[in-house]
Amino acid sequence: ESRSVGELPEDTTLIYDLHQMPDGTVYLAAGPAGKLLKQDGDEVVEVADLPDEQVFALGEYDGKLLVAISGETSRLAVLEGDELTTLTELEGVRYIWDVLTHEAGSILAATGTEGKLLRVRPDDDEPVVELLDTQQANILCMAIDQQGRIIIGTDEDGLVLRLEEGEEDGYQAFAVYDAAEPEIGALLIGSDGSLYVGTA
Repeated sequence: ESRSVGELPEDTTLIYDLHQMPDGTVYLAAGPAGKLLKQDGDEVVEVADLPDEQVFALGEYDGKLLVAISGETSRLAVLEGDELTTLTELEGVRYIWDVLTHEAGSILAATGTEGKLLRVRPDDDEPVVELLDTQQANILCMAIDQQGRIIIGTDEDGLVLRLEEGEEDGYQAFAVYDAAEPEIGALLIGSDGSLYVGTA
């Protein structure tokens, strides 16, 4: 059985991502024009309107909602009260498709259209470091396996890649699956360690 938990604003026709905070509040990344929404009882209310930007991914950083904002200059922001505060701008990045907190103080950003994996540490002198260039158009999704390894899914050749730490800050990528479809849209690590892959 399913039931509606709230109507979206009239100009919102897409939900790109959902995230539930520890206090139970559910936030929605919506579009086509960028909007951050939240469920408030039986209503869905607007928290932020980003008409020239888009929000495809939500996460959590330092106890706050992490919002990945794509645009002419993409950026990572956190929600403080009802205001978005930019942590870091990602120069040269058109899309942020997914975000994960990795180690303490670190955010992983899956980006396009140059298919790069970035590590963001907002408090560092060099806040943005490129960990991997996949030579694909986009990295669409990420997961962390039970051994703490990063798994990514790409758009162009439909690859699932497992990352192994290389020299310095970089990673080496090993293909664990090459799908017939061009896009890997979702990854999930099961409780038994199985990797589930959604393609398109």
